[in-house]
Amino acid sequence: MDNADFIIGHISDLHFSQGTDKTYPDHEHSIEHLRYLERNLCIQDLDLLIISGDISNYGDRQSLINASGFIFNKIPVGEEEMIGLSFPPEKVGIVPGNHDAWNSSKTGAFSERRQKSLEHYNFAFPSHAINSPEGCYYRWLQNGDKGVYIAFVDSCFLGGTEKNDGSSFGTIRYDQAVAKGKLSVDQTEKLLEWHDLGILGRLTDPSNSDSNIDKEIFAKSLKIIVMHHYLFEPPDHKSDYFMRVHHRDIVFRNIAFSDFDIMLCGHKHIPSFDTHSYGYHFDGRAKNRYMLNYFRRLIGLHSLPIQIKDKKVDGGQRRLLF
Repeated sequence: MDNADFIIGHISDLHFSQGTDKTYPDHEHSIEHLRYLERNLCIQDLDLLIISGDISNYGDRQSLINASGFIFNKIPVGEEEMIGLSFPPEKVGIVPGNHDAWNSSKTGAFSERRQKSLEHYNFAFPSHAINSPEGCYYRWLQNGDKGVYIAFVDSCFLGGTEKNDGSSFGTIRYDQAVAKGKLSVDQTEKLLEWHDLGILGRLTDPSNSDSNIDKEIFAKSLKIIVMHHYLFEPPDHKSDYFMRVHHRDIVFRNIAFSDFDIMLCGHKHIPSFDTHSYGYHFDGRAKNRYMLNYFRRLIGLHSLPIQIKDKKVDGGQRRLLF
């Protein structure tokens, strides 16, 4: 620990409820888990705490306010006990999860729906609000000639909360009331744009808008992408019905070109750490195309060949043919 260049913590799926009174018999939230987080995180001198979504259980404003109070300060839990992490906002990076965004309309432009769906989240977390149309932002940590680049991506594309057409007795349809996962081409194009600017030395340092990140430090930095949903399922787990990746070949290509070393996510409520190379998800043709296009980008040619959609092989497994 003493020799570490950076210490980064990662937690997920806190699922805060409205109440935090430990004396209330029907209280849903685990006070003991909050104590555990406080004991173990507050003794670390973290450079950054990453929280990858589902901060609340129902996406209501009060639950998110309780969560914000716990993360950035302390909250009362009854009998004069106060619990909290008391992290300054600049030492925290957050993305919302599907449980944090349940109040979206199913109609209207995608960017407008994103803003509406995150109204309560943005109110409770103004320092970490998702305001850009793509729902992405990045952080930069630097210690001497070492750096860590962290890109945060909102992967929640929300269902509506309107009642249905009456075919189910006026109840709210499950597939409309629950937020869905989605990683879009626009989001990954933004990630690729930031990577290219970083390599050119033109990426703005988010902690100092008057300076750019040194291109040599950026090139060798550790690169982390944070989102709530899994892009690739853990071993022995079924795919998520509510997670959809449209134009999967292009999305994954853009992430591969963005040169991320680590993906951090939540959602499944399981501890899992898996190591894969980008090539693991490519077929032979895609590997050759990837190396060719990587070389083209190195010499400044960013145009890419025509994309061919992904193809199912071997029991439903997909390999990318671009």
